[in-house]
Amino acid sequence: MEVEVQQLGGVDELSGESQILARRRGIAARMIVDEDHGGGPLSKCRAEDFPRVDERRRHNDLAEADEANNTRASAAQVTLAPRPDLVVTGVTVPAGPVLPNADGTYTVPVSWTVQNASTSATPAYPSWWDQVYLSPTPVLDGSAIELGRTYHPDGLGAGASYASGAVTVTAPGSVAPGAYYIIVKADDPFNDLAEADETNNTRASASQVTLAARPDLVVTSLQVPGSVARNGDGTWSVPVLWAVQNVGTTPTPASPSWWDRVYLSTDTVLDGSDTGLGQVYHADGLAAGATYQGWLTVTVPGSVAPGSYSIIVKTDDPYNDLIEADETNNTRASGSQVTLSP
Repeated sequence: MEVEVQQLGGVDELSGESQILARRRGIAARMIVDEDHGGGPLSKCRAEDFPRVDERRRHNDLAEADEANNTRASAAQVTLAPRPDLVVTGVTVPAGPVLPNADGTYTVPVSWTVQNASTSATPAYPSWWDQVYLSPTPVLDGSAIELGRTYHPDGLGAGASYASGAVTVTAPGSVAPGAYYIIVKADDPFNDLAEADETNNTRASASQVTLAARPDLVVTSLQVPGSVARNGDGTWSVPVLWAVQNVGTTPTPASPSWWDRVYLSTDTVLDGSDTGLGQVYHADGLAAGATYQGWLTVTVPGSVAPGSYSIIVKTDDPYNDLIEADETNNTRASGSQVTLSP
């Protein structure tokens, strides 16, 4: 790289150096070049010819009669006010158990209050979010699950508080039933506001919220005739009677309801080789421990060979409308087979 240099004057009386104006890439810069390293009246030189290049008296540019009297302090001090400090002062959760939704999730109503515990107001902008968590412990850590957040606009005065109002959050269906804490953290998750204390933004509910066990439908009985005569069109009409109980400790939701489906099988295991014969809709839900009776006269097509078969009933089938505590116990095969006469 080459640098164009213009001689500005003689040798500096104090340093023995020449002042030059260096033009480097078209930008003028005032520089000092030691006479021992290529100084003097030059018209062009290379930057690498000057191993000692510095700004001309970057500090204390002017030599004065008295260098000790250049400083003055303000007569009065300026006060830097404390930063604001958001504190969650209370978290309210339902006292009773929260029942599951049909899809296995839980809708949890919560509320909380936040106070600015500082003597300084927050700025009007930016505002912040309050985040809600579900946690097995009252400590916010990696085991907590984010449930949702609400936005707080317009700042908060010194010592002032705000209430969240009723906020509904949803715990996912993957959460196991049981007792949990609701934890609220102010100014989370983006930490929009620099505070006097960043460690006191979190509070857990004083009591736990109970997510109730999911319902559990079981076919408890199934009755079929011993034999059925063939109809004139070659089909068979088979009356089927069964009972379904909710063996769970919580009721099913009133909506949606579900179907019970009837199958014809060569064995007692429901699989893809079995023939669906019909289904019945059950409405209005089912209380914990309660039972209902289902019945249907199904038609076995004439394409089926005469012989002995099992009847299988599966509740909450084929759409699996209801998420249950146990999805593997919805099926029951008849204790005895029904004979389709030739």
